[in-house]
Amino acid sequence: MALPRHIRYPYGQTLKRQTMTNRLAIIFGLIIIAVFLADHFLLHWGLPVMLGKKLALLTEYMAFWR
Repeated sequence: MALPRHIRYPYGQTLKRQTMTNRLAIIFGLIIIAVFLADHFLLHWGLPVMLGKKLALLTEYMAFWR
């Protein structure tokens, strides 16, 4: 069953549904890649290492609640 493109409200008002398009997904992906490239070549913040450590902490936290 397909979802409606517009949500109907009382008194005839409609709200157009916002969707994630392929173009928007590509733009977000390119922004993320650009941030990692800027970190590697210019900033030297160590983002991949930091994100890896945060992911490990999140994994341990989720395992605690299992």
